Amino acid sequence: MRPSESETSTKLKQRFRHFQKRHPRIGGNGLPRNRFPFDHPKGKPMKKLIVPALLAAALAAQPAFAVSPAHKAGHAAQAQQPVRAEGVWIDVRSPEEYAEGHLSDSTNIPLEQITGKIVQVQPDKTAPINLYCKSGRRAGLAKQMLEKLGYTNVSNRGGYQDLLAKGLK
Repeated sequence: MRPSESETSTKLKQRFRHFQKRHPRIGGNGLPRNRFPFDHPKGKPMKKLIVPALLAAALAAQPAFAVSPAHKAGHAAQAQQPVRAEGVWIDVRSPEEYAEGHLSDSTNIPLEQITGKIVQVQPDKTAPINLYCKSGRRAGLAKQMLEKLGYTNVSNRGGYQDLLAKGLK
């Protein structure tokens, strides 16, 4: 004998209520209760939609925060005149490479001679020392050697061409 439709629906309702008691966070459509479908983990969360909307609103309001042309010109002048780091500048390339071009007021001490000649150039182990070479690799090696000797303020400034591109002369 087959149950009537009202009996079937009653049993389904009872099962559903029992399921809800055991799983209170899941609604009838399989989605968590009190959440919208677009906020479902399988879809894009609402938070990810709000951030681009706020960003677009901020960009639309940008003219209110515009910078004057005189202010921009001041920053452009500062960008063209980089500040040279204080301290001794040492070129650790070979004498031939140094002769082809180097920064003004820099001293040439090839990497192979750096540990022996550094005391003549900078005896103070806390004074700033700026190293550079062709690409920055030899300057990095020289930095490690000087740190082993006890120098504490040594910087690898990278390659010569990169320094020229930044505006150092």
